[in-house]
Amino acid sequence: VIISVYNIKNYIEKSINSVLNQTYSNWECILVDDGSTDGSESICDLWAEDSDKISVIHKPNGGPSSARNAGLLAAKGEYVFFLDGDDMLAPQALENFYHNYEKADIVIGHMAFFYDLNKPIPFANVVKKEWVKNKNGKAAFVEIHKHNPTFMMGARGLYNREFLKKNDLFFDEKCWYSEDQEWTVRCFEKANSISSNEKPDYLYRTGRPGSLMNTPNLNKIESTLCVYDSWHKKCICYPTEEFYLVLYEVLIKRYWNIYIQYFSVFSGEEYKVFCEMMDKRRVFVKKRPKKNFINKYVFFIWRFKSKNICNLLKFKILVQKLK
Repeated sequence: VIISVYNIKNYIEKSINSVLNQTYSNWECILVDDGSTDGSESICDLWAEDSDKISVIHKPNGGPSSARNAGLLAAKGEYVFFLDGDDMLAPQALENFYHNYEKADIVIGHMAFFYDLNKPIPFANVVKKEWVKNKNGKAAFVEIHKHNPTFMMGARGLYNREFLKKNDLFFDEKCWYSEDQEWTVRCFEKANSISSNEKPDYLYRTGRPGSLMNTPNLNKIESTLCVYDSWHKKCICYPTEEFYLVLYEVLIKRYWNIYIQYFSVFSGEEYKVFCEMMDKRRVFVKKRPKKNFINKYVFFIWRFKSKNICNLLKFKILVQKLK
């Protein structure tokens, strides 16, 4: 279990305890302190001194990708599991993953959201085991999206360590946000076998002040858009392969969701920069793997510039409020 740690002293002990309380006992835990300055680094040292199953790596701050890569290089187990230091595992998580691994390259995980002490709420994004059985990564990706078009890609599963190393599947250290989306697609491209743990065993903390997820900024959006740039290049290179056609649909929906998420967040110069960043990506619909692929997202992106799309969304909200 590789836990990335950066300035989360109020949460890291709960995360570590969730690993210590696992019903499955054959594990190692690597804490990767990514240059913390709030005391998290000292907490990591104390836990490493207290348990021979826990080790700690201290490194300069390099972002979540860099931290995960450091843990992956140090790991010795047959499988690796990535856990953010403010999240937790359900008590039977590793046992459930072990029972479902079936010597697969990837065992897809399922998660539940929680806010501090509230009861976790399973996210309706489960991948049924039958969907991916006897399929390689590309075929599994296509099948998953047939049943679950909103499938959220993330590094919340169990991964065969040799599979990752053999295929050079390290995280892109230039990517500080949405790095797990970029990495997951590459993993699906290379995987020969997939399984799934349908239990909501990854407990994702939502609403934490200061977290990357909950702090809107232009750098975060640009990092995500760069991931989508890389997907778009792949889709154009392989315009007839079903995996990339499905990936293109995912790309367009997620690009549109950036509008939904941020159309009213920025103002002034930041709003201008946001629109410029989004307009730059209108190439996503101008260069399509299939010219006849048109849905409502493609139409709006092709027809309107970002400023107009934002204004239309604002007008829609205003009309809803007036009702």
